[in-house]
Amino acid sequence: MLRTPPTLILWGALGLACFVSKAVPAAAQVAPADSARALLEVAKEVGTSDNARTRALAADAARMALVAGDTVLAVEAYRVEGVHFYFEGLFDEALERYTEGLRLARAATLPGSQAAILNELGTLVKKQGDLEASERHFRDALARSQEASDSTQLANSMNNLGIVMDVTDRFDEAMALFMESADIKEAIGDLDGLTYNYDNMGQATARRGRYDEARTWFGRAAELRRELGDETGYAIVVNNVGELFLMQDRPVEALDRFNEALAVAERTHFHDFRRHVHGQRATALERLGRHEEALGAFRAMTAIKDSLFNEDRNRQLAEMRAQLETEEKEHTIALQGAELAERQAALERNYVLLALALALLVTLGLFILVRRSREQVRIRTAQMHASIQSQEAERKRIARDLHDGLGQLISTARLQVAALENVDAGRSVDALNDMHIEVRNIAFNLMPETLLREGPVAAVEELGRRLEEVGFFRVTVSALGVERYSEAVEIDLYRMIQEWLNNVAKHAGAGEVTIQFVSHDDELVVMVEDDGQGFDTTRLGHGPGHGWTNLEARAEHLRGRVVVDSLPGVMGTTFTIRIPGASLVQVAPAAMNRPEGRVA
Repeated sequence: MLRTPPTLILWGALGLACFVSKAVPAAAQVAPADSARALLEVAKEVGTSDNARTRALAADAARMALVAGDTVLAVEAYRVEGVHFYFEGLFDEALERYTEGLRLARAATLPGSQAAILNELGTLVKKQGDLEASERHFRDALARSQEASDSTQLANSMNNLGIVMDVTDRFDEAMALFMESADIKEAIGDLDGLTYNYDNMGQATARRGRYDEARTWFGRAAELRRELGDETGYAIVVNNVGELFLMQDRPVEALDRFNEALAVAERTHFHDFRRHVHGQRATALERLGRHEEALGAFRAMTAIKDSLFNEDRNRQLAEMRAQLETEEKEHTIALQGAELAERQAALERNYVLLALALALLVTLGLFILVRRSREQVRIRTAQMHASIQSQEAERKRIARDLHDGLGQLISTARLQVAALENVDAGRSVDALNDMHIEVRNIAFNLMPETLLREGPVAAVEELGRRLEEVGFFRVTVSALGVERYSEAVEIDLYRMIQEWLNNVAKHAGAGEVTIQFVSHDDELVVMVEDDGQGFDTTRLGHGPGHGWTNLEARAEHLRGRVVVDSLPGVMGTTFTIRIPGASLVQVAPAAMNRPEGRVA
């Protein structure tokens, strides 16, 4: 015997409610609160299989609950709607629904409902990198759940607070909270919530290198997810197991898990999760030496990120158009309601003509000013680029003189002094060795021989080694599909990266820096990521030096652009250079004008 799906039963109940509302007296109709409750049950049943439909059902449930005066139900509907905006990466809309739900819960003094919304709000701001605000929301949720004696939200608050403790290196406190939360959930039979505890404990122990313990926790989480039929939750656990295998340098097993998780993410339209899994696949494929597939995964990740950005911009434009249409309708109604005399209309027309004439004059003046200003900018840019080219030529000449002239003289003197058999000769050799090293360093800073011989990737690797040797930070460099380009392009590219690394060394306090060169069909992208202190990007170019100005001038000369992604108080900064393919004149290594001889 076939069982009727719960969703069809709920829709049937709603249809019957609509029929009864037309066929029976008002006193016998279905109460709005019952209809709202049924809609919300349908929304939860649909879940992530159709996020847009789930949000629409939850929004209708919220409106009905407000009509019925059921604040608890309205707050829950706002929470469900916000969660499914969050799943699609629409964080502004999610924040709006959470804020409205929290306002209602506070106005009605509902501590349990407040705790539920605060837990979701803390998760959202944690996703956006604000750990301090996240911890504040979770602690507030913990207090509200204790006030309401709500075991479910109490356990959720402890689990969420444990996550913040873990990522801020308070491991013991995190594990204690996870364990206490798990005990509560087991006692009340909250198996769905228990899977999150197991998953979080798996991640926490994996980050500390306790891999066997991590696999045990992940195994428990996956088993529960399968029993509950939670496809999305199971996929997240599978992805985490894949990341565990990457930590153990087992990319084959990792890739299998990532492919399994990606299939679910595609099926459920969980876009933010798709983006994350593609990034993990790119790492696994790169470790396996499957560079073309790794590049494809990296591009897929970038495309999803750009798509989410474009969807947000399209939504904003749609809202602006709707607002404009509303304003135009209101304006039309106002005009229809006004009775204007013919003389007043003529006078207004004259005013409009005068205003248009003035506007035309102002526009013409602005056009002339803007054109003149652009011309001045072009002249200044050309002057700056000419100055930079002159400096690079002089640096190249001096570096060559130091390397080929003074460097060889020092090498000769060192050999001659070493032939002398006395103590003073040994000291002299040491002094000459130090002098030789210093000359090589000066020559490298002026114009790296590696850059001219092997290109920017090799030169940046050598620069990274030198920075690590003097105690700044560790630099990891990777490249996909990068060719050799004209000398002018390679020098500009290297100088931009060198300038940014100098900035990181001076101000960021970073321990790790990752540099990625990725060549696409239509552009070259270089990403420099550090784990140092973030900063206010609006301050770039306002300091006493000219580093940022020179950096932008080099990018503009290549018709490219530079972007800095950083926030004050948040660890980690990403510096991105994008150079269009039209500016990248590829040159075979043999055709490059490279100096002969061995690097000193």
